[in-house]
Formats: sequence, structure tokens, C-alpha cells
Amino acid sequence: MKFILGLGNPGSKYKKNRHNVGFLALDYLVEKRREFIDRVINKNELQIVEFKKKNYIFVKPLTYMNLSGKIISFLRKKYFLKDSRDLFVIYDDLDLNFGRLKIKFGGSSGGHKGVESIISFLGKDFTRIRIGIGRPKDRDVVRYVLSDFSKNEIDFLYTEVFPVVDDIVEDINSGDSIEKIMTKYNRRN
Repeated sequence: MKFILGLGNPGSKYKKNRHNVGFLALDYLVEKRREFIDRVINKNELQIVEFKKKNYIFVKPLTYMNLSGKIISFLRKKYFLKDSRDLFVIYDDLDLNFGRLKIKFGGSSGGHKGVESIISFLGKDFTRIRIGIGRPKDRDVVRYVLSDFSKNEIDFLYTEVFPVVDDIVEDINSGDSIEKIMTKYNRRN
């Protein structure tokens, strides 16, 4: 079983924030698979979507970004998550140009607090699906990541970026190795 986590902050005020691109991507992926949903589990700290005939589960930590790793112990108990190679985390990346995708296995958090939290509970050996939000030249970084995408940016995400994330998830489901997936998609950008 593979676990696809989208990172973000809960609540309507954060919904279209740049920092919530992981949640936006996960919502897109769920909508594309609506007919395959087996059940949705809503707990106070997470939302889980299970699918029929799929080898993955979608997970949305609802603990706020900086505490995203707290849900790892639940996944270990309920779903017997043992191998961190089965975890794929979708999140925003300031150091990638807007809309650029990069897949990476292992490494540091790169200063991302949500990834840092997951590392503290699981270690570094999991796959990251990073979605570029670009770095502001003349704005405070915190204000920038908590600002909303423009309508044009949202449109671009839904027409150009999230469909590629969808392809990546299907390649994960088909059993392709992470190395093959990285080679295939990191070159596209």
C-alpha cells in the first residue's frame, strides 16, 4: 500500500494559499477518482480517502503544517506503514519556479516545516513531490506562502500541473520504481 500525503493548513482562510498547494493537488486527485472511493475517514487530525482497486490511500494531515508528522504514528498503527519508501508527500517549494514539479527521494527538509515534522517522526527516506511556487523577490517569505494564488495561477495548476501529478500517482499505483518515475517526470520540466 502506498500513502499519498498532501500538505497544507486546515480551514477556509488557507484554502487557496500557496502553502496549501499539497491540499489543492490532493483534492484534485480525489475528485478525479470519485467513482473509486471506498470510504472517507475524518478524524480530528486527519482525513483519509481509501479507494477500491487502487494500491494507495490519500491522506490530508489536519494538524497545521508544522505538525504534519504527527499522523505518521496513526498510519503505522492503522495501516501498518512500515517502509518509508511507501510514503509520497506533495507540498509547495519556494526554490522551484511556479508550476515546476520535481520528485526527490530522501534528503533534508529544505527548510519546509511540514517536511521537517514528517522527518522527525519517520526519518528522511520518503519520496517528495515538490510543486514550485517560486520565491518572492521583494516580499516577506512567510506572507508570500500564506498569500492566495491568483486566478491565473489556480487555472494553470488545474490545467497544467495537477494532471501531471495525477500521472505520477498512477505510475506509483502501477508499481513503477521511484527511480523510473523521477527520470520520467524530472526531465519534463
